[in-house]
Amino acid sequence: MPLFTIGISHHTAPIEIREKVAISRTEFTERVKQLCELPGIEELLILGTCNRTEIYCLSSEGGRETVIEWIHRSNGIPAGELDEHIYIHQGEDAARHLVRVASGLDSLVLGETQILGQLKDAWQQAHDAGSLGKVLDRLFQHTFAAAKTIRTASGIGEHPVSVAYTA
Repeated sequence: MPLFTIGISHHTAPIEIREKVAISRTEFTERVKQLCELPGIEELLILGTCNRTEIYCLSSEGGRETVIEWIHRSNGIPAGELDEHIYIHQGEDAARHLVRVASGLDSLVLGETQILGQLKDAWQQAHDAGSLGKVLDRLFQHTFAAAKTIRTASGIGEHPVSVAYTA
């Protein structure tokens, strides 16, 4: 079962595009249910923040295309309109991307701390929704530990950092 991440973030899309695919807390359970019903989807977690929407997924072949089609369809966006904004990471690249996100290295403000809490909340929501399996659960547990180590070793967690703080 291949691991992949599909996302849209501040790196790839303006706020207007990110808002089109944002998933609110009230929609979360229904969106997870819809995704889990897609053919070949085994495990998944959705991360939604003001700067990114990412779907971490374990699926059979063809899962990436199925999820991309779902993103367009579920948001009423014509097929292909998001192609230039969507990024896909597969296998080890998906795991490395997750670690960068969790540690704040992929944030709008380098080292911002909210993202780790947001990821933990996303993990809890996925766990409660029953969309996490052993593979993604293990990946996220290792990621949380790695992010803590990276933040401590690099010192990026020593000073308060946020968009509001930098303003």
